[in-house]
Amino acid sequence: MWLARFSSPCRFVLAGFLSLLCLLALPARAADRDELVDPPSRALRLNYLSGTASFAPADSDDWEAATINRPLTQGDRLWVEKGERAELHVGSTVIRLAGATGLEVLELGDADLKLKLTQGSLSLRVRDYPDDEVIEIDTPNLAFEVGNPGEYRFDVNPDRDTTTVSARRGSGSAYSDDEARPPVRVNTGQRLRFDGRDLFVLESASVGPRDEFDRWVAQRDDREDASLSARYVSREMTGYEDLDAHGDWRDEPGYGAVWVPRITISNWAPYHHGHWAWVLPWGWTWVDDAPWGFAPFHYGRWAYFGSRWCWVPGPMVRRPVYAPALVAFVGGRSGGVSISLSTGLPGVAWFALGPNEPYRPAYRHRPEYLGRVNPHITVNRTVNVYVNQRAPHAVAVMPERDFVRGAATRPGQVTPQRDHDLTRLPVRESVSIAPVRERSRDAVPTRNVPERVFRRSVVGQQRISQDRLRSPAERQGNAPGMREERSRESGAPRSGPERRENPSERLPAMRSEGPSSERQPVRESREERRLPGSDPAERRDGRRNDGPRAEDRNPARTDPRQPDQPRSSQDVERRRQQQDQQQESQRQQGQQQEQQRQQEQAQQRQRQEQDQRQQEQGRRQQQEQEQRRQQELQGQQRQQQEQEQQRRQQEQQAQQRQRQEQDLQRQRQEQEQRQQEQGRRQQQEQEQRRQQELQGQQRQQQEQEQQRRQQEQQAQQRQRQEQDLQRQQEQQQRQQEQLRRQQEAQRRESRQPEARQPERRPDKRGDEDEERKRGGGRGERR
Repeated sequence: MWLARFSSPCRFVLAGFLSLLCLLALPARAADRDELVDPPSRALRLNYLSGTASFAPADSDDWEAATINRPLTQGDRLWVEKGERAELHVGSTVIRLAGATGLEVLELGDADLKLKLTQGSLSLRVRDYPDDEVIEIDTPNLAFEVGNPGEYRFDVNPDRDTTTVSARRGSGSAYSDDEARPPVRVNTGQRLRFDGRDLFVLESASVGPRDEFDRWVAQRDDREDASLSARYVSREMTGYEDLDAHGDWRDEPGYGAVWVPRITISNWAPYHHGHWAWVLPWGWTWVDDAPWGFAPFHYGRWAYFGSRWCWVPGPMVRRPVYAPALVAFVGGRSGGVSISLSTGLPGVAWFALGPNEPYRPAYRHRPEYLGRVNPHITVNRTVNVYVNQRAPHAVAVMPERDFVRGAATRPGQVTPQRDHDLTRLPVRESVSIAPVRERSRDAVPTRNVPERVFRRSVVGQQRISQDRLRSPAERQGNAPGMREERSRESGAPRSGPERRENPSERLPAMRSEGPSSERQPVRESREERRLPGSDPAERRDGRRNDGPRAEDRNPARTDPRQPDQPRSSQDVERRRQQQDQQQESQRQQGQQQEQQRQQEQAQQRQRQEQDQRQQEQGRRQQQEQEQRRQQELQGQQRQQQEQEQQRRQQEQQAQQRQRQEQDLQRQRQEQEQRQQEQGRRQQQEQEQRRQQELQGQQRQQQEQEQQRRQQEQQAQQRQRQEQDLQRQQEQQQRQQEQLRRQQEAQRRESRQPEARQPERRPDKRGDEDEERKRGGGRGERR
């Protein structure tokens, strides 16, 4: 629109200038796009430990106790203590370590896996081996490249400087640092012990019977082969092998097959029990504490159905892409994701992504990577509502300082502020918080790890160092056929399922060791190993390159520059005879050479047929073994199905027994209730009788008390009457006494005239008699 302001010539010049700028900018954008490199689509998982092991990441020399589910990537190191065992998975490939073994991951990409083994024993199980993939084990004596799927074992003895390679199934080639030295082939059933760094074969024998470590490996393989989860997810999904023992599969409408974990923790939710670790090149990675906690937390999505959590793996993908943590973060601030806790400290909150919710990582990647890490999910859409954000107990919270230090989560012990509703806060797809170089309080220190084991150099490490100088796109090696090109450049035969053994490849011969003889591997040169008739020029001319032809040995017939000489008839005849003799001898020599060539060709055909028969026998044996293995797997599956049916029948029987027991218990309870009711009634009747008896006794007592009171009243009345009588008698006595006194007073008065007369002494005896008389009369009155 703004170009319309200018005139036509000016518009033409400006349009051309802008087009030129766009053309100049396109290569720069294309270069920037080419510099973007996707992270590896898989990670090495430590899934089993029988005891203690030590782990050191690539960017640190601090050793700590190894934990299960910790992803291992390029540069990580692992040390297994003596007497212990460990198991690692990367897709369907299994690495098992015996005690006193040191392992380092040299390279781990989409198409290459290179491990460094400097001490101990390693068992390798390769189940699926595409043509564009390379698996290599580097030891101080050799670099072994796997050629076919199979079972391999490597034993490194640092004291004797030897490496033993055993191929129970499959085949491969051993290389040295010298590119001019041909590789040594290890076929099925062979065990070779190499000494030094020049591929000297110290011992060649068959694999032999299994030892204790091999028997443990076979048991683990059988357990993995019988996995039911392989029906629902790809075997290339790391961690699928631990799902059967800790959960059950069921069909959910709209989502297909889902996996339900057997959880005994109350208010459990995904991504709540574990810790965060900074793992390059992905960044923040979730490490779960559960023994099954790898595949459900790095692939698929989680959904809340009814009252339980279910893992939804989605449609089956042959090789799913690993993700560090399929979560979304709650809250936000400038430069990161954070919320405020009730303690006033900043915190981090997250929850699991739900079905059909895209995962957008924070690490650098190409645009096509989003489609690979989100299979069957529409990436270019905006999610307004995350279903799991509002699920019960779905959001996990922890302090930010514990998050960056890799401390363990504490579900239920950390709460946000009251005004922070985690189900309503905005959601971010990633977190921008830098890690802290500080040992977590939960990290367990380890014993002294022998650093000298990891300082030893291995064959192929120099080549790997040169490969790391290449561009990231070249270092990934995703183009099909790269393994064939590398094999052709190094002189190795093409590897793959259809690979055939070259008859010219064989083990190097060995000289007997004497007291003064030096150990030297005896190898045939390329000229000595070349079979007759193998040169294209020889096959084209129909002859061998053993020497000059007859024409070349006769200068008279081949050199036109020789001058003519005078010849006589005898000379001519003699020369003719000589020529005839020479021609006859040449013809005989040619016949002999032809017979010899035919014999050599026949021998070569016999050797080829023999090799083909051997290969055919090997293939038949492998097919028979595979058929037997499949039959065993089918038998195991049938046994598992029968066991499952038996288990279900047992569960049904147990449920029936439980229902019967419940019915019996209910009947017992009813009987007990009836008996209790009868007992209560009897007790009530007895209580009533007792109360009646008590009432009767109380009435009797009351009547007796009334009688007693009446008797007491009667006695009191009698006593009162007696007292009244006594008082009356006393009154009468007093009255009589008064009367007597009055009478005495009257007598005295009447006797006063007589007083003038001489007084007489009173007669005491007469007074006493009178007193007695008075007393006697008083008693009679009473």
